[in-house]
Amino acid sequence: MWQMVVAFDSVKIGGVSRVLMVMPYVLLLSLFRKLKSVIFGYLTIVDRMWSMFGCCLGSLWLAESVIFRFSPMVRVIGWFGSIMFTAFIRPNQHTLGCSLKMLGMVRIATFKGKEKDPRVIWEIACKLNDDFKIHNLSLRPILPRVPRDCKWETALEGVSKVNIDVSVKDNKTGLSIILRDSNDFVLCGKTIFIDKAANPKLAELDALLVGIRLAQSLKFDKVIFEIDCACIINRLCKHKDDITIFGHHIKEVREMLNSFSKAEVK
Repeated sequence: MWQMVVAFDSVKIGGVSRVLMVMPYVLLLSLFRKLKSVIFGYLTIVDRMWSMFGCCLGSLWLAESVIFRFSPMVRVIGWFGSIMFTAFIRPNQHTLGCSLKMLGMVRIATFKGKEKDPRVIWEIACKLNDDFKIHNLSLRPILPRVPRDCKWETALEGVSKVNIDVSVKDNKTGLSIILRDSNDFVLCGKTIFIDKAANPKLAELDALLVGIRLAQSLKFDKVIFEIDCACIINRLCKHKDDITIFGHHIKEVREMLNSFSKAEVK
């Protein structure tokens, strides 16, 4: 005899409510066809015979529904004999008489010749589902992150630092340049707001040019420029001809850096 456990997960008002119904499949089918005015909506389950793992045993279902106003996700667990399955279905909100989409139907467990109470099977399925989520969260990524200390490092004696930051948001761009001496004392700073969205790389490069001009105006001799764009640093290290606008600005930066006895961009 087919039996199913249906849980309606509601996220209404930040809470989670579940309604469990455990009964023979035939009674469940007839009940759902009559529940047209229930708060969860109208759900019709249609029988479909399907061969499973090479066997002609088992019965799967095809569901259709009107939009669930209070249940965006429905979890369904069913079993035939000693084999149990679970599935998550979600209503498609584009049509009134829409079909519930099965997000997954997985063979969860096989109870070899042992009959268990439906609620016990439900708890086992929930436990397996939680274990699967925990495994995904604890799984190490393919490219592990290497921990690295990030902090402000005081420059050597006689070396000044220029910190450059760029922010782009809501079709606006902001440039920030701060100059410090070797004692971390702020010498000067400049902020520029542009009323349009700019390319982050070009904006970072423009901010670097502004920082170089500020350092030149203060007659700095040894300077370290700190930026957040690795692309600019890599392009400055490569002395190749580049006919693009970005390459032209890179060439301009190199020429301006030559005005210092020691200059580094990192």
